Parts: sequence; structure tokens; C-alpha cells
Amino acid sequence: MTEHFRSLIQNSWDIILVLDADGTIRYVGPSIERILGYKPEDLINQNVFKLAEFYYPHKHTVFREIVNEALSSSNTSIVTECWLRHCDGSRRYFEVIGQNLLDQPSISGIVLNLHDITERKRVEKELSMALHTALEASRVKSQFLTMVSHEIRTPLTAIIGIAEVLKETPLTLEQQKYVNVLETAGNTLLILVNDILDFSKVESGTLSLDQVHFDIRELVEKAIAAAAVRAGEKGLTLTVEIMPDVPSGIMGDPGRLTQILLNILENAIKFTERGEVVLRIKNNPDAKDDEGLLFSISDTGIGISEEKLNTIFDSFTQVDSSIRRKYGGTGLGLAISSRLVNLMGGRMWVESTQGIGSTFYFTIKFGSPSMDDPYIIQGGKR
Repeated sequence: MTEHFRSLIQNSWDIILVLDADGTIRYVGPSIERILGYKPEDLINQNVFKLAEFYYPHKHTVFREIVNEALSSSNTSIVTECWLRHCDGSRRYFEVIGQNLLDQPSISGIVLNLHDITERKRVEKELSMALHTALEASRVKSQFLTMVSHEIRTPLTAIIGIAEVLKETPLTLEQQKYVNVLETAGNTLLILVNDILDFSKVESGTLSLDQVHFDIRELVEKAIAAAAVRAGEKGLTLTVEIMPDVPSGIMGDPGRLTQILLNILENAIKFTERGEVVLRIKNNPDAKDDEGLLFSISDTGIGISEEKLNTIFDSFTQVDSSIRRKYGGTGLGLAISSRLVNLMGGRMWVESTQGIGSTFYFTIKFGSPSMDDPYIIQGGKR
């Protein structure tokens, strides 16, 4: 071994062993005493295979295997892991790298480099346990939300039904007022329960999507009709622009698309006091095929501050607490919509200027109906 290589090995922070082809230890770096507590001179001329049975109890054949592999290939480094016993009885984990340098003039032997990875293994174990704990907590939370949502929805549906029945009976003006409040509050709470149920399904990965053929223009017409009532109450203009080259017949989940559209439309209407809300649909210019659509919903509402744009799609998030007090809501609508869009192969983003308005964009990848399908939509008719 040349003085240059000896100097490098002696100053290495890793444990260095140099072996003969039969496993006899010819050199031990001084780092072994610092890392494992053994004196280098006690190991010189010992056979590493025999020592491994005592010093290296975990997979003690690892050194025989790595030496055999190194002998069969002089140009390749062999890498494995094992734990070694410290002289105090504790264990340390190592990454072992072996290479055949028997034919090299500067250093002759099979060189083993033992790098201490005990701390890395400890961190990996802690991270794994933390991840398991987090996943279990998320599972329990989703299970709880699902159970509670179902338990609340059953009696709530009955309450709303009774309120509807009461409206058809003779009532005084004051009683009619109370029944209307009851019905409105019940429906608001039902929407919240359904949102929580959907959110828990998305988080737990149990929400499934339908793949059916539908007419995009018919779907949008119904969604706009549902949102137009609220827009009319506020005196807002609600318009739709669908580009002529957007196909009428597409394949996807019409129910979830309607949910996304209504969530964003109702959100836009809620935060707009005057002006208009516009829904635009066109073929996605960034799509690699012709099966992607780009949706945008613009409003002239209060807008979103720049620092809040990155969190607007987070769960239970609204712009600030004053917005929550004034406009209500849980902030789940956008979070659910964003996740649904992701499940449907697209993405959602927003551009906004505070005090001027916002535009929410989302893309979705749809399938095209087969021409052989008897339910194909042609010319907007079934």
C-alpha cells in the first residue's frame, strides 16, 4: 500500500478493511476504534469470516458474500447493509461497499468501506412511524366524518321533509316565516353534511367516478339554471360561452362535473355584489389530444389577495375570518372541487385581483363516445 493511500485511509471517517482473497485482514483503519471500540491491531491477520460470527452477528455471511462477488468482478463496487456489534454490546448500522483491488499496484486487496448509517436508520424509523401514525389518524378521522355525516343526514332529511309538509298546511304568516327559516337552515346544514361526506371520501380514497356518456351543453344549461336563482336575487348577470368546436357528446362523470361547476358558480355569486359571472368552456389548448376541456368562471367580486392565492384550495380555508362571518360557509367547496378535478385528470388554479374580481380555471380530460355506442349523443340529441 502506498503512503498516499495509507494516509487517505487513516484519515477516513469510515471504517476501512483491506482483505486477502481468502478473507484474511491485512489492514484496519484507525476509525474502527472510534466507531466500534475495537483496536485495529487486534484484528490484523484474523480471518474476517470467523470474526463476523461474533463481531457482526446480523447476516454474518455478508462479508463472505461481498468478497465472493468482488472476486468475480474487479470493476464493480458491491453495496449492502448490515449491523455490527459495538464493544459495549450496542449495535451500529453500516452501509458496506466492497471492491476488488487485488490487481492494483497502489493497493492490493479487497477493500471494504463501512459507512456508519445508524443515525440515518433512526431517522428513517421515526419518519416511518410518524407516517404510519399520520395515515392512521387520517383514516380514523375520515371514518369518523363519514359515520357522523351519515348519522346526521338521516334525521336531517326527515326534518327538511316535515318542514316541506308543514308549508302545505294552513299557517299564519308568522308560522310560515318560521317554517321557511327551518327549511332554509335545514338545507344549508344538509349541504354542509354532504360536503363533509364528500371530503372524507376524497381524503380516504374511497370516492369513485362514473364513466358515462352525456351532453356537456345540457349539463351546463341545468347547472346555470340552478345558479341563476341566486344570481337573480342579487341582480347579477350570469352568462355562458361555449366555443362551437367543443364536442357535445363526451364521456365522464356528469354528477361530479355538475358539483364542481355549482361549487365555483355559487362561490363566485356569493362573493360578487354587482356586475356579472361568466362561465366559458373551450377545448384545452395545452392538451396533448382532443379530449381535454378548459373551463373558466370569472366574476367581478371582491377578489383574493395575493398572499391568500396559494391557500385558497386548502381545506376549511377562506380569505379571512371577517369573510367567514359575512358570507358564511366552511371553505370546503373549493377544496372538494380541486380534488375532484385532480381525480378527473385535470388541475385547478385561480387568477385574482383584490377589489376587481377572480377567474377560476380548471381542466378535465374526458373520453370520446364510441361511434358504435347506441347511446352516443349526436347533434345534441340522444
